[in-house]
Amino acid sequence: MIQNPILKVLSTFSRHNVKTLLMGGQACILYGAAEFSRDSDFVVLADEKNLELLRAALRELEAEVIAVPPFEVAYLEKGHAVHFRCRHPDVAGLRIDLMSVLRGVDPFEALWNRRQTIPLERGTELVPVLGLPDLVRAKKTQLSSVTLTSVLCHSAVRGTRNCYGNLSVRRAARRGWIHPFQFFALHAFAV
Repeated sequence: MIQNPILKVLSTFSRHNVKTLLMGGQACILYGAAEFSRDSDFVVLADEKNLELLRAALRELEAEVIAVPPFEVAYLEKGHAVHFRCRHPDVAGLRIDLMSVLRGVDPFEALWNRRQTIPLERGTELVPVLGLPDLVRAKKTQLSSVTLTSVLCHSAVRGTRNCYGNLSVRRAARRGWIHPFQFFALHAFAV
């Protein structure tokens, strides 16, 4: 059986008791948004004990730093992302991006307290995921209108509150977060 590489990373982090929260495109997918992502992004608790657990998990995945900065607490605490490429055959080529400080978002402990746990497709293992409002705040710093459109559309179809609480499609368009053409497409779902 071929295992999904993202699931392999998630289960490896879980097995090593690493305190991380899935974020980015993969988190959007778990929340039900139509998103495409070729990597896995995590916010991680940047203390020495947790980073030792993380190093062990990364060794198991045969993950190597692929860009600057190096994998050090000082860089994580400054808000830099550290990028890895996995070499293990089950996850070969997969990129893992780690951050511990997200611009415009609360510190890790507050994020951890607001996290969601979402079950994986098969089994009962729960994935700790950045809470939906925090995920949107984090995505807004790098937000593509496609991602926001996907999230707003998904919540409109489901008839649920979206990541922004009561943000309507009309208000998102007025704020310039989505393109006017996307407004018309989304408005059809929300009506």
